Amino acid sequence: MSGYKILGRTFQPQTLAIATLLGVGSVAVFFSRKSPSAAGTHGEQPSKSKVADSDTDIDVEKLLKNIINEDSTEKKV
Repeated sequence: MSGYKILGRTFQPQTLAIATLLGVGSVAVFFSRKSPSAAGTHGEQPSKSKVADSDTDIDVEKLLKNIINEDSTEKKV
């Protein structure tokens, strides 16, 4: 019978595949668990509204109007 020798023991390929899947699954479950401080929220995440300061807001409409105006004045000249 063929197999893989790991630390002196022989393992079958299907055993290694199942062990790999179980290992990956357990790591995924471990990291997807909530922290103990969030245990009292009953599965609800607090909403985080990230509103930028008015100093850092970008007015896209104003920028587009400026670009269009600059482009139209360049064509007139």
